[in-house]
Amino acid sequence: VRTELSPSDLFASLDAAPLASASVAQVHAAVVRASALPPGEAATATGDGLKVALKVQHEGVAPLMAADMVSAIRIARLLRWLRPSYAPFCTILEAWEQEMVRELDFMHEAHNLRTVAHNLRSAGIPAVVPRPLFASRRCLVMNFVDGFKITDEVALSLHGVDRDALMGRVVQIYAQQLFIDGFFNADPHAGNLMVQVRGGEALPVLLDFGMTVRLSERQRLGYAKLALAAQQMDMGALQAAMASLGIANTQSSELPERDLAFWRFFLRDTGPRDEARAQARSFFDSRKAQAAQDKATGRQPRSVTEVPSDLIFFWRVVGLLRGLCSTLRARVPLLQLLSLRARIAIASLTPPPQRAIARVCAPPPTRLHARLHARLQARLQALLSEAWDDGG
Repeated sequence: VRTELSPSDLFASLDAAPLASASVAQVHAAVVRASALPPGEAATATGDGLKVALKVQHEGVAPLMAADMVSAIRIARLLRWLRPSYAPFCTILEAWEQEMVRELDFMHEAHNLRTVAHNLRSAGIPAVVPRPLFASRRCLVMNFVDGFKITDEVALSLHGVDRDALMGRVVQIYAQQLFIDGFFNADPHAGNLMVQVRGGEALPVLLDFGMTVRLSERQRLGYAKLALAAQQMDMGALQAAMASLGIANTQSSELPERDLAFWRFFLRDTGPRDEARAQARSFFDSRKAQAAQDKATGRQPRSVTEVPSDLIFFWRVVGLLRGLCSTLRARVPLLQLLSLRARIAIASLTPPPQRAIARVCAPPPTRLHARLHARLQARLQALLSEAWDDGG
């Protein structure tokens, strides 16, 4: 702090004990003097100044993380040389290395905070994002945001928070970032999400924007088309979306219905942990049966041949959101909520005068509608699978 900021001039007080600590940095509560605040922030100060959160990078963490990443990439390259099928792991680690370098620059994070706050505000999506006040490479000062952890069972019950609705809002926030903005936080774990209750409304608080990913226009629309194709059970559109993103496996051309089954499983509705585990067991049991059938008939086994570098971050976001929903026992129609924003992204490709007069997107589904829709689609998928097996 002394190296990168002038604490005696900037802070009226600074708590020595951290509020939280993670692998890259720790956060302290502090008060910035009113006289030191940027223009426009003085009105928010009270008493001695403005309460803030000071994020400080751990000493020596940057070279340590860089050394670990170099070692991991060397191991992955050796595995790729020994077995070419491991090539996707190199792609993933090299992409992660690029994001890690940016994550260690807190000036980059300050820019990310401003960008995401602007995007969500422009979209009319209620959420709380800290405002960056001062930033250097290893220190970041933000306004202090009150709230409680999103996994705080006692606080959620005390405030009467509807967990399904809360996580539905969080999913919509990330769908907006993924499909419309093309700029998203790739680390939405429980430690980076809080809840602020304001005026009887539970608002998600988004923290830690060090690890963010910016998608190209092709990538953004590719993921939107993939989600919508999975929701509509459109194998042709799904194949086209996967091809545009550079996602392929040895059976993509011959058995596209297996790709559809995978993406519908991956983007399925959320639920309690036991239920999610049972669904996963059922899915992987069916995959094992397919693999055994492939071996018996001499069909080429299913294996990944192409993975784009950005796919790991898409997987990570969806996986972390699903895990958080399971922890909170929240039932969220994940694929439907994602596809609503995906429709908006795809509709933007058509000039307004050429769009249909009818509503482009259906209203958000009710819980009953979501359950009926999921049951009907599950039954339809089972019938299609049976018909395919009978014909093959």
